[in-house]
Amino acid sequence: MAHSNALMATSSLDRITATTRTYRDPSYNIVTDTTLISQPYNNFKVQTLGGNIIQGQVNKIRVAEVMFPYDIPTVITGKNDALAFLVVDISANGDLSANAIGITIPPGFYTGSELATAVSLALPVSMADLTVADDPISKCIYMANSGVWDPSGNNKIFIPFATPGSISPVDVIDSPSLLWTMGFRNLYGRLGFPEPGGGWPFPPILPATLALVPENYPNVAPVLVFPADRKFQAIVGSPYMGLYTQYIDICSPSLCQAQYVRDGNTNQTIVRRDLIARVYISNETSTNGGDPVGTRPFIIHRQFKNPKIMKWTAERSIDSIDLTLYDQYGQPIANSPAIYIADISTIPVASIAYSGARDFAITFLVDEHDMTLSPNLGYTA
Repeated sequence: MAHSNALMATSSLDRITATTRTYRDPSYNIVTDTTLISQPYNNFKVQTLGGNIIQGQVNKIRVAEVMFPYDIPTVITGKNDALAFLVVDISANGDLSANAIGITIPPGFYTGSELATAVSLALPVSMADLTVADDPISKCIYMANSGVWDPSGNNKIFIPFATPGSISPVDVIDSPSLLWTMGFRNLYGRLGFPEPGGGWPFPPILPATLALVPENYPNVAPVLVFPADRKFQAIVGSPYMGLYTQYIDICSPSLCQAQYVRDGNTNQTIVRRDLIARVYISNETSTNGGDPVGTRPFIIHRQFKNPKIMKWTAERSIDSIDLTLYDQYGQPIANSPAIYIADISTIPVASIAYSGARDFAITFLVDEHDMTLSPNLGYTA
């Protein structure tokens, strides 16, 4: 039997408000002060003035509906806007030199072709033999060494790294990376990381998971010898998703405080215990469309068929709601990430103020404690 219930509606709009107070100064003049109260979009707490949000005896709280504008760009400054390559110049007699080259692309929303183009444009002239493109059929981004082995010299090997300054992709396997956004995380996870030795001539190459070699690369001494499963002419990512994060975890320690059974997840680094909803970045259809959902801003609307039900105690009312937002890596969602705007692209990113994402809203159902129901005594003869 369904209990009677009430609506408890909240919005991130309410995290910004203004309070006004009127008082007399020491000279007995009437003074009115207005104070702006603003909290970050990804972590805030709201409560009503002069009373509880829900007054009365409540047994359960259910997440009924979420309206969430997805305004998180594909590439976020300081998160997944950079990657690096070890570029090895190698001659026919095995002489070699190596340079670490890092690239950064502008933050913003990207389709697969747009992201591949942005990475290509960021590559220096010395990496002209590296092709970065997307396949319009499979929706995969790929990187290929378009060079051909020249016995007289002038050969290049490209070794991708997850971020500039990282020793190997294993350092950031559970963190955001442009390589992962491009679709290469599963490849690095499957190949693993080779042990030192076996023809690796100097330390910078030891942790490399894979190397992009030119066509007809001999792979025998005196040139640099790679393990058979570590050298490729091209690597192909998983079909492009266009998302910085595949879902958003909405957490609320205050609303989950009365539960005995705590939430969990399979994240290997951070476990959230106060999860009220996981909002997947999708339109809830299984159709074959054009550009992936999330490569442009759009609005998510969810009515939960199987909502999270939070235990509450009838002895207390609901006086406040706190909400925090996390990405698929367990990290806080960026509060106001930069978004590339073509018309002002000549202005440095640090000199532009961004308003951030649109406000989201959540509707809860709270079940009233019903003392009129007969207790469940179980089976009796």
